[in-house]
Amino acid sequence: MTNVNGINPQKQVSGASFYGTNGGSQRIDGQPPQSKSVFDMAKPDEKKENDYSNLSPDIRALLEESDRILAHADETLAQAKAQLAGDAAPAQGTQQTGGTQQTGGQPAKGESPAEGEYTDDELGKTYTVTHNQDGGYTKTYDDRIRNYDASGRWVSGTGTSGNTYTREYNEDGSSVEKRSDGEIVNYNADGKKTGGVYQDGGKYTIKYAEDGSYTKTYEDGTVNYYDKNDKYTGGVQDGIKYRVVTAEDGSYECRFQDSSKTGFDSKDRVTHWESADGTNYYHVKYENDSNIGIKTWRDGTVEKCDSLGNVVE
Repeated sequence: MTNVNGINPQKQVSGASFYGTNGGSQRIDGQPPQSKSVFDMAKPDEKKENDYSNLSPDIRALLEESDRILAHADETLAQAKAQLAGDAAPAQGTQQTGGTQQTGGQPAKGESPAEGEYTDDELGKTYTVTHNQDGGYTKTYDDRIRNYDASGRWVSGTGTSGNTYTREYNEDGSSVEKRSDGEIVNYNADGKKTGGVYQDGGKYTIKYAEDGSYTKTYEDGTVNYYDKNDKYTGGVQDGIKYRVVTAEDGSYECRFQDSSKTGFDSKDRVTHWESADGTNYYHVKYENDSNIGIKTWRDGTVEKCDSLGNVVE
């Protein structure tokens, strides 16, 4: 084996090899072996420039190579000690908390995070962690609060709408979330929604495909299709299939196989409808964030309706 200088490191020089003779008891410079590890040898500030000018070229080359190896080892040791002491700066995209290096600014899974500020990569938001007396902790965002137990399970909180909720866990890891507005949501052990009950009592179930897409099926037979990114892509209503076309502003239109159409805004409020033959239609206008709108039919009839187009008094 030849090194970068063209010198064979195992070549015998003055009765000693690079790796030593007599079972490793001889160093290349003829001195007794050091009992210390290479990492405990001279520190960078203790080193002096060695003079090998009076040695043969082969020996000089080997000793210079040895110096370079030792210098690199010293540098590596210094970095390792600094990191163990907590002095090393965290790598980009990580956060140092309680001596544990954590990626993405997230608390390490299964561990109670240190108090401080973190970044939620999924939501693109920052949050603050505080510890609770029961051994759990709380994540406080600018628009929501999440409480966790001592095992790191998400057990309660306050949503963006101001509604509060609690989660109860089963032995298999699945859970049931009960919200203050009356809605109930079921989750599997992986934290994915599997079904629930809406405020009006309507029930639904969710089933997932291998590619991550899923279907949401309601009691009346209505089915909604979603891709793996939760994008609404189509469904079945009253036995008729439809596909969803989404605009850049978040509004979308359900286009049925019978050629009828129903449109919604980004807040899921119905905005228009057109019959299969195009002879009848209506449009709905809302005031700001209200879920009550004014429906105007083709013939000029005006009605007050809810966000689903149902007439209200």
